[in-house]
Amino acid sequence: MLINFETPNMKYLWEQWPHYSVDSNWGKYPDVSGISVFLLNGDLDAQTPLWLSQHAWQHYQQFANSHFVIIPNAVHAVFFNSPVPTSEASCGLLIFKSFVLSGGQQVDQSCLAQMLPLDWIGQQQETQETAQQVLGTTNMWGL
Repeated sequence: MLINFETPNMKYLWEQWPHYSVDSNWGKYPDVSGISVFLLNGDLDAQTPLWLSQHAWQHYQQFANSHFVIIPNAVHAVFFNSPVPTSEASCGLLIFKSFVLSGGQQVDQSCLAQMLPLDWIGQQQETQETAQQVLGTTNMWGL
């Protein structure tokens, strides 16, 4: 069973949640032979942790047209959270676009080298706009 109890509350909630009996598909993966598979995950994604994608990849990597890309320093929704300065599209979206346009045959990961670093200080305009929306100020740290 793939359950990661990172906090005691998660274990308690799982124990309290109603359970059901599993059907014959439990623990099985679909047959993807003959089609392309694309997995994309940010390495800082808390909603879909990297370990979960890596577990799925253990199965899908055996197929010829399967691709797994890890976006460094990206959180959930890598289509929106992997900025590159040379494009209005994010790196995650550019990689996915290359996969689709190639008919699922290849992925262009060149944008990974161009990604903007995490803006911990709050100097980038996008970071300041988000800080304004969430914190009510562009000065995230009160410096």
